Amino acid sequence: MTSEPTTPATPGGAPVIGEVPSSTGGPVDLDRILGRIPVVLVFLEPPDDEAARQALRGMGAHLVDFGHDRVQLLAVANRPVPEVEGLDDMVEGNVRILADPDGTLASRFGGAYLADQPTTVLVDVHGRVRETWTDHPGPELAAELLRRVEAYEE
Repeated sequence: MTSEPTTPATPGGAPVIGEVPSSTGGPVDLDRILGRIPVVLVFLEPPDDEAARQALRGMGAHLVDFGHDRVQLLAVANRPVPEVEGLDDMVEGNVRILADPDGTLASRFGGAYLADQPTTVLVDVHGRVRETWTDHPGPELAAELLRRVEAYEE
């Protein structure tokens, strides 16, 4: 599933999202990231089943391949902060999982919380949603996302 570029994530540079709680206990300031480098958001539901854990492990294993200053890779879960923080212990590597208990991030970026099907959104360097995919979870998800980002950058 592909979408055409849409409204900038941070119109006119104004903060529209702010800090989002993450699994690591510290917030992620999306307004500082969006519009500067590509951002890959992976919306997982449920985030704690085996398939999602495999996807997160794969993301952790490939995190260095994405390059922190080249593209930001973030998982997003439709869960309150304490549950998202609890997920951190189940994930190898330094994958951040953002808490989206009210679905604001999914709404904002056209993501969806589909059972057993991660929705991935690529936000380009201009802060616009560039592509949206629905995938099957598993250990190869991160490698596939990396291929897509590399194709976008060419």
